[in-house]
Amino acid sequence: PALLGAAVYAWWRGAYPTPVPAPPKSERGQIAWFALSGILLAATLWTYMAARVTWALFAAMPLFVWLTDWPRFKRHWLGMGLTLVLAAALAAPMFVWLYQHPTAEQRFSQLGQPLQWLASGNLGPILQNSLEALGMITFRADDLWMYNLPGRPWLGAIEGALFYIGLAIAIWRWRQPHYMLALLWLAIGLVPSLITGVSASATRAVAILPVLYLFPAIAVTQIANCKLQIANFRLQSFFKPAILLAAILLVAVGSIRTGYDYFNTWAHARDVRVAYHTTLFETARQLDAQAIPSGSTVVLSSIYPGYYHDPYAMSLLLSRRDLELRWMEGSGALIFPPAPGYLVIPALAPLDPALEKIVAPHSQLVESRVLQPDDINPRFDIYEWDSSASLRTSLHAALAPPAAGLAQELDLGHTIALVGYTLSPQSVAPGDTITVITYWRILSPPDPQLDTVLFTHLLTANDAPSIIAQQDRLDAPTWNWHTGETIAQVHHLALNAELADGLYPLQVGAYTRPGPTPINPNPPTARLMLFVDGQAVSDRILLSPVQVKR
Repeated sequence: PALLGAAVYAWWRGAYPTPVPAPPKSERGQIAWFALSGILLAATLWTYMAARVTWALFAAMPLFVWLTDWPRFKRHWLGMGLTLVLAAALAAPMFVWLYQHPTAEQRFSQLGQPLQWLASGNLGPILQNSLEALGMITFRADDLWMYNLPGRPWLGAIEGALFYIGLAIAIWRWRQPHYMLALLWLAIGLVPSLITGVSASATRAVAILPVLYLFPAIAVTQIANCKLQIANFRLQSFFKPAILLAAILLVAVGSIRTGYDYFNTWAHARDVRVAYHTTLFETARQLDAQAIPSGSTVVLSSIYPGYYHDPYAMSLLLSRRDLELRWMEGSGALIFPPAPGYLVIPALAPLDPALEKIVAPHSQLVESRVLQPDDINPRFDIYEWDSSASLRTSLHAALAPPAAGLAQELDLGHTIALVGYTLSPQSVAPGDTITVITYWRILSPPDPQLDTVLFTHLLTANDAPSIIAQQDRLDAPTWNWHTGETIAQVHHLALNAELADGLYPLQVGAYTRPGPTPINPNPPTARLMLFVDGQAVSDRILLSPVQVKR
């Protein structure tokens, strides 16, 4: 809205200067306004998808001027054209790239489904969406908690009535350019919601915000300027101040109502707290307040451990800069820093039971915060944790019989080394689940541009083995790896109930791949090679076989 409003303002200053300039020096000034409008219009195209529609306002207004005010159009057609040409030139790199990568813009294709139905002759969805969207100003608006109290219209009852009065006045006076500009702005800004419906209309129709409140103002101004007279007594001197006072009260009441709804009802709604990660915010506040020694390592479990999710938000929320943070998804992985530190476990991202058994003997609860009881993520716990003791105990168990331990670290791609594993149970019935925990020491963090995935595969026992059960995952993202630290990864393999009795080979390893994108959702993979005495000997590590027995 800010960029679009500024672009409209610059265009208006160019087309309708006050006072009317005298050539030639002032004409150059008008060209500058049109150029600024073009730059701002291009900025709207770069910053929000709805601008694919709202740019049409800057084509419709010149057409209106051409039809209704030929002398003005003749004076300023070059500047009006410059706005469009400059905007197109500055936005061209984005559109060229999108043309070359037609599958990149998945969001646009999803939102454009009603247009595809319309093109095929199916008018039903677009008509339904239009009816819903037209009512969002005064009847029922956005139904998503993320942006609105579900269903609350953009204007209240009184403001809505004034809106329709102002809209009628603007339509009646459409030949005047400022009224036409407001009408076109409103109509074009509504188009995205007319296509997609009322859902998320708070963002898709956001372009109308600067002009929406103009129409009630038109109505109030018109009412205040009415000339009233009863008999020989003119009421104008009393009526106009009364209307002004009523308008002030209307704004005040609307502000109070909006403030209450925003800071009380909306801010405390469960879905809003989830959408805006309230638990993460409270975790940051608690870490700031906690008496944690400077330089300590804090391991955090999260369902969003990727760099641009919870870790990025935490870097903005956490005031302390003397803590080392490590991120993982505790349902599948555990990071072991070399020195004792702290562990944060939220309710929504608990540790896998197998990992909880590793942590419990060497941890102590120091803080437990319970938030609102209806939150989806209603609490988090902070533990003081001796990670090195947990690792020593775990590796001792992993390397001891009957876990068929390792005689030495097994180097995969000079990136990670397998230092131990557990297999539970080693003898299993068909239809059961086996749990494999692998322990990897980080030798050298991999290329951050590539994803690394750990795999655990149960194979058929023949000369050309095939995979009969597998899990490929890594829940301690590589962007957060540090040389010398150890990670434990849990894999649960569910066996087919019809599996025959016998010994089945079990293999583990790792592969890298470029991150999946809309352009390339299945990028090629490259397995890390197993090095023994400096020589690459395989692309997998065979563990103890699994005994299947009914």
